[in-house]
Amino acid sequence: MFHNNRKTIAIFSCNSHGEYQREICTGAAIQAEKLGYNLAIFTCYGNYGQSTLYAQGEKDIFSLPDYDEFSGIIVAGDSFSIDEAIGNVLETLREKVKCPIVSLQQRMAGANNLLVDNMISMGGMIRHLIECHGVKDIAFMTGRKGHPDAEERLVAFYQIMEEYHLPVSEHRVYYGDFWKNEGKAACDWFMEEGKCPDAIVCANDYMAISVTQALQARGIKVPAQVLVSGYDNVVESRFSKPSVTTIRQPMRAMGRKAFEILERCWAGEKVEQDNYLKE
Repeated sequence: MFHNNRKTIAIFSCNSHGEYQREICTGAAIQAEKLGYNLAIFTCYGNYGQSTLYAQGEKDIFSLPDYDEFSGIIVAGDSFSIDEAIGNVLETLREKVKCPIVSLQQRMAGANNLLVDNMISMGGMIRHLIECHGVKDIAFMTGRKGHPDAEERLVAFYQIMEEYHLPVSEHRVYYGDFWKNEGKAACDWFMEEGKCPDAIVCANDYMAISVTQALQARGIKVPAQVLVSGYDNVVESRFSKPSVTTIRQPMRAMGRKAFEILERCWAGEKVEQDNYLKE
């Protein structure tokens, strides 16, 4: 592929337009240049439209590389919106790959996983709302059902609410899409009991933006009447009105840390299967 006698590291991701993916790749690119490695990025735009041929074309992107050329692979599995695509990638990795693999934000068998502790980050946000703002009636909008981050952040919500002996009714949890499509439906669900929550915690910033817009459309002021928080600290969250209270993810640091794990593997060091990013 490169023919320059340098180690080549591959990144596999989906939804290449996303800020998370760009930041991961930027952090990896900076580190690759610094250390003198090649970096090959394989990505697709995700699951747009209803055409099965389009989805097939997107999936086929990940059949293009010659896996024998890679000295290490970084997989951003949580970025995939096409289930069959990540399934194909994982199957190929199991069958063809002999080099070290680092999986970002998602546990993968046979890989060294680089994770963020959702209990510390999301749990910290909920504690802040309870202790500093005195809220008791909190709703939670999580991401796609079954998505690792969505489920872990939801677990953090339940655990913190239980710790403070605060009830969580059926209409205080809503599964969203990690995008801006479900804000109105989420607010409809939260208000089904006839009362607006004191705060709505969202599992990412895009959902927080959509919830804020849906509340404002109802004449509800944010944050004067309802507190809304997000997660990821994407650029758009800073320029929305009002700006989103959020949790910064060290996305570029993930790319850099993945290289550190690969180098330790190449050196024959024992690396823990689950590695938590502390930055």
